[in-house]
Amino acid sequence: DNSEMDSVLREGLQFITEEQIQYVMEYLKTNIFHNKTTKSYINVYTKVLELADNNAYAKDLYDFYAEQINKYIKEWAMPRIKQSKGKALLDEFLTQWEKHTLLVYWMKKIFFYLDRYYVQHSSVPSLSQVGLTIFKEKVFEKVNEQIVQGIFSEIRAEREGEYVDWQKLKNILNCYTLIGMTSANLEKNGDQMLWKGDTNKEYYKDMFEKEFIRQSKEFYQKQSQIWFQSLSCPEYVRAASDALVKEEEKADNFLDAETKAALLPEIEKVVIAEYAGKITEMEGTGVEEMFKHQKHGELKELFLLLKRCEDTISNITDKMKPYIEKRGEEIIKDKELLKDSVEFTSKLLALKKEMDDMVADSFESNIKIQKCRDLAFQSFMNKCQYTPHFMALYCDFQFKKGLRGLSEEETENRLHSIINLFTCLHARDAFIKSYTKNLAQRLLNGTSISNEAEEIMISKLKVECGHNTTNKLSQMFVDMGLSKEMMQSYSEQSHKGIVAGVAINVKVLSSGMWPELKTFPCRIPDELKKS
Repeated sequence: DNSEMDSVLREGLQFITEEQIQYVMEYLKTNIFHNKTTKSYINVYTKVLELADNNAYAKDLYDFYAEQINKYIKEWAMPRIKQSKGKALLDEFLTQWEKHTLLVYWMKKIFFYLDRYYVQHSSVPSLSQVGLTIFKEKVFEKVNEQIVQGIFSEIRAEREGEYVDWQKLKNILNCYTLIGMTSANLEKNGDQMLWKGDTNKEYYKDMFEKEFIRQSKEFYQKQSQIWFQSLSCPEYVRAASDALVKEEEKADNFLDAETKAALLPEIEKVVIAEYAGKITEMEGTGVEEMFKHQKHGELKELFLLLKRCEDTISNITDKMKPYIEKRGEEIIKDKELLKDSVEFTSKLLALKKEMDDMVADSFESNIKIQKCRDLAFQSFMNKCQYTPHFMALYCDFQFKKGLRGLSEEETENRLHSIINLFTCLHARDAFIKSYTKNLAQRLLNGTSISNEAEEIMISKLKVECGHNTTNKLSQMFVDMGLSKEMMQSYSEQSHKGIVAGVAINVKVLSSGMWPELKTFPCRIPDELKKS
């Protein structure tokens, strides 16, 4: 009958409590676990199995499980949380969350049979889920507002220079990410207790993340104003960069992974986007001064900050272009340099290398910065009508004398630097015309010190200008090769290439491929006329 059944249940629950549950509760309060034996656990598990096999008792066991957890919270956990304030409240909340996790683990272990059979066939939450829901409703929702304010207070203190235990805050915030979990299952992995299930970060985002981002933005609005009013441009850059790095590190190490993606753009908008124009225009320390005094280290620090907000890089390029143009115009307007094509071009090449090195070292070869540099060179180089002709004469000098004694690598680098400058020319046809004429003279007079270097240069020009533009240059080399073979064959005849004491050397040139050269009347020696 019912009274007999109730007696069986009461005695069973009393046995479970006295054999295991009371020791679990004592352990949570004292950190000492009595009667933690395999035999005791087997006895309790067997009793749960006996009672649960009678389906009428399975639900009673399930409810008893929840009652014991509720009782612990009501009589032990919550009183300690309620009497704590400030940092002590955070400490106590975290302690009770960790103890609650242990409680659920041990209670789940005792009533494990329910998870395997009763929960599976009754469409009720798992024991782990019940334990998590109880903590959410009886603890978390009661003290959440005080906890989150305590967290924000700690974060503000840390940003103002005080030491804060971020690992503690991380563990508390981890509770926020877990508390909304559904289909929860608590597992032990080594010494760790892990909550697993379907993640629901609604509590974390609504109760912490949104307000955290708002307060962070507000803090940096005030901080940026202080930096701007009291620091130079380089100092502002360092202060902002250091702050952003710290925020990144904290987000990576202590906050949910999604928080970083939401937080940093908001801080960067305040610290960088709103102040980029102001700090770069600072008199005496802004971008213009950095370029003027070649402070490449400061430019690099500025770039690394501004590249976080890509649109703000224009604050660098707006000053960089006129700076390069000014440097370039000093060369193209120098009357002495206009008398010396080699020195003129050497100065342009030196400036180009200096700017290329700056773009690579200070600006990580950023595409926008490269485009700015190229536009600046195009602007001033093409203001001087002599630039294409002078560059061709410089090439002529290099192939006649300048490349002598250089290694293959040094030769390649020099030719590459010429091409690099050539790409900034608008009047490329004028350069090709002068280059072709000079090449013809070198080939016909045999004054080039390296045919290999000549061919490398033509291949580089072909890449920049296309096959049609360089076709004639290539054909000129073909003609010289064929002429050499023809004269070698001629010299192998019986006369050895010498007729009537006159050595004959003829070059056959393709019509239309060579530039118009100055021609002289062909005067045949008398000895040949008679022979």
